[in-house]
Amino acid sequence: MSEPIDARTQGWLDAFDAQLAARASPKTRAAYVRDATVLSSTLRTFGADALNELTAHDVRRVLGKLHAQGLSGRTLARMLSSWRAWFACLRETAPKHFLSDPCVGIRAPKSPKHLPAALTPDEAAQFVTIAGDTPEDVRDRAVVE
Repeated sequence: MSEPIDARTQGWLDAFDAQLAARASPKTRAAYVRDATVLSSTLRTFGADALNELTAHDVRRVLGKLHAQGLSGRTLARMLSSWRAWFACLRETAPKHFLSDPCVGIRAPKSPKHLPAALTPDEAAQFVTIAGDTPEDVRDRAVVE
């Protein structure tokens, strides 16, 4: 499924990791480098011989493949963010190789929205039952009701 990463691409990954070390938390840094590795290891799967040959169509295909494997919209959005950051780094460190960013204009799949958990009738009754006659208790009962 994934191809080994060539030495030049590994050097670009190392430069990205070094750039992230200055501005990202260790967990974010690890996730971003891992995401960039996923993209670079799938290059030949989508017909690109080198990272600088990737097109927006290739990036969409990688996202579609990862989505089909069951990754959530949030994970894919983070991966796309990682790839954008990596291409920004590549455009700074190797501008003659990277004239454009293939991630521009690509939107990650949406995550399903979940309804908030509702209180049971007993929990709601407990919540409304505020004992006491102090002004604060009366105010709290009024706000809750």
